[in-house]
Parts: sequence; C-alpha cells; structure tokens
Amino acid sequence: MIDQKKESQAEQVLRTAMRKTGNSALALRLFTMLQAQGRTKDAATLAADWLARNPNDFLVADYVGDANLRTKDYAAAAQWYTEALKIRPNNATLLNNLAWAFGQLRDAKALEYGRKALSLEPTNPAILDTVGWLYVEAGDLNQGLELLGKATALAPNAAPIKLNYARALVKAGQNTVARPQLESLTKLPPGNAARQEAEKILSTL
Repeated sequence: MIDQKKESQAEQVLRTAMRKTGNSALALRLFTMLQAQGRTKDAATLAADWLARNPNDFLVADYVGDANLRTKDYAAAAQWYTEALKIRPNNATLLNNLAWAFGQLRDAKALEYGRKALSLEPTNPAILDTVGWLYVEAGDLNQGLELLGKATALAPNAAPIKLNYARALVKAGQNTVARPQLESLTKLPPGNAARQEAEKILSTL
C-alpha cells in the first residue's frame, strides 16, 4: 500500500511538472513508469495526448514506437513509427524499424519502407538484414540472399544477422553453405536465442 501511494504521488508530480514545462523527457519518464506498472492503456493514452499537443515531438513518437516493438506489439509500433516518419521522413533507422514492424504484420508496405531505408544507408548491416529477410519472406530468395550475405560480411559477429542468413540459405536448399554459419552460432553462450535456433535448424539438416 505504501509503494502504491508513493507511485501515485510520483505520477502526480511528473504529470504536474510535464504540464508546466512541456519537457519531453518527463513525458517519457511517466510513460515508462506507467508501462512498468502494467498500465499499458494509460501509457498509450498519455503518449497520444502528448503527441496531439506536441505534433513535432519526434523523440516521443520514436521512443513509444521502440517500446511497442520491444513488446512485439507490431501494430502499435507501426502506428507510432508512422507518426514519427511525418516529422523525419528521411530517417533511415526509423524507416528500417517501420519496415520490420510492417513485415511482422505481413503488410505489403514493409518492402517499400525497407527499400527507402536502404537507399539512404546502403551499407548499414541492420537495414540490409531487414530488407534481405523481407525479400526472403516475399519469395525472392536470390535478392534476399544477396542482401543478407552483405549484411553478414559487414557485421560478422552479429548473431541475429548471421542466423537470418543461415535460415535463408536453408530455405534456398544451400545446406552445405548454411552449416558453417549455424555451427559458429552454436559456440555462443548457452541460453542464447540465436544459438538455440541454430541448434534446432542443425538438427533438421
């Protein structure tokens, strides 16, 4: 009960300070607090109200998009990234994240945003990985493998990228090429998600 009282007092202090100062950092702090309390609807309402009053606040729109992406609420993430994109239409990282969110939703717009991100930063491994995997899921294995291969070469120690490349190779029937990629991932610490997935795939080859 005491903790709840303290949380309520802290919330009121933050809300008052936020209204008085119009400070984005305070809005984000309150948003994070509400999410940590499991009050996701209140957090979403806070963010929506804030952006309605501060339509050019990229920081809040992008942050809330990231928060939803982490919790795999891809529809909400896409909505917030779309709002952020209105403010910074040529932000490659934002475009990449939006492409990934739309990809998870099986939305045809995913590749459109991914290709735009790639045109802005053609050697960014994360973007190459996203767009490459989107091509794989769209059935264009050749284009997907080309981009994923580039991503892996640019970021050889990035386990999620290497895993996507290996998965694409397996989809293309190139098990011999995929095997060393997968075996290298099995050297990661026990419990690592990429290692577990690599071991699972290897057991089927």
